[in-house]
Amino acid sequence: MKTDKKLKKVFQIEIVETLSNIVEVGAENEQEALLKARVGIAMRKLFYMLMILLTLNLIFLNTIKIT
Repeated sequence: MKTDKKLKKVFQIEIVETLSNIVEVGAENEQEALLKARVGIAMRKLFYMLMILLTLNLIFLNTIKIT
């Protein structure tokens, strides 16, 4: 884990939505750690949704003939 000079603690936060239940988050306090963990999960979900949309788009483009 990358360290920061302002970092005071490393928090272990249990996230129910992930396959890995424990994530380590570096933050100055518990509230900041929870926020960072939630943002990380949201970003991961957004990435997965984007990948699904791109895949569906490619499938659609391959099923129609563009002339």
